[in-house]
Amino acid sequence: FAGGYTFAPGDVITWPLDFLAQDETVTLTVDVTVTDEQGATDSREVIVTVTGTNDAPVISEEPVVTGDVIEGSDLTDSGAISFADVDQTDDLTVSFNLAEAAVAWSAGTLSETQEADLLGAFSLDETLFGNDGTVTWTYDVPESVVDFLGENETVTLTIPVAVTDEEGESDSREVTITITGSNDAPEITATSDAQPETEQGVSASGTINFTDVDLNDTPDVTAAPPSVSYTAADGETDLTSTLAPAQLAAVTAAAAFAL
Repeated sequence: FAGGYTFAPGDVITWPLDFLAQDETVTLTVDVTVTDEQGATDSREVIVTVTGTNDAPVISEEPVVTGDVIEGSDLTDSGAISFADVDQTDDLTVSFNLAEAAVAWSAGTLSETQEADLLGAFSLDETLFGNDGTVTWTYDVPESVVDFLGENETVTLTIPVAVTDEEGESDSREVTITITGSNDAPEITATSDAQPETEQGVSASGTINFTDVDLNDTPDVTAAPPSVSYTAADGETDLTSTLAPAQLAAVTAAAAFAL
């Protein structure tokens, strides 16, 4: 005679075996006894060994991993990434690699230095975890790094975050951060020149320098009519009111700006 046995964890045993990590084992020993009609018996042990294989960690699909930063206002954002590994004894490492990140500017192409400065504002708690956990990412960028953005221009950063187990299996998720620009006013640096009156007349010239940190801005330069002040030799007494209209007009007409 012959008999058989079946081991089917999915049907007979109610607990799953996914908790087993690579090469871990569960051993089941079952005593089987054969008895005849006279009561004589024989016994044998049936030994079943279950060997585990590695299961990759899985990053949760929720919440959506995005961040928003606004130039001149809110320069910091943060979020959380949750993950788990059914292998009960696995230790997981969370990491990110800026070399695999992407940077896109809505108004042009950034230099390598600009990209490095923007990505360098991203940080992540790279602590070693057990087989599940939640990690916090933070984006905190200095105002000077994003000043080049004009009104409503955007920079989008896409940074992959990976969760890796001890066997090298991993899952990844992208953190997407959008930086929105605001307008920065241009700044003027002007030089003035004062000249003494001579028989040949008076001549003065100078330059007006200006900058705008918004890289794509093209400032429009205009000049208002000049104001005239007339001061006595003592350097204090204001004589402007003594000038005739024709004198004021002549002095004003002499001021010419090449813009």
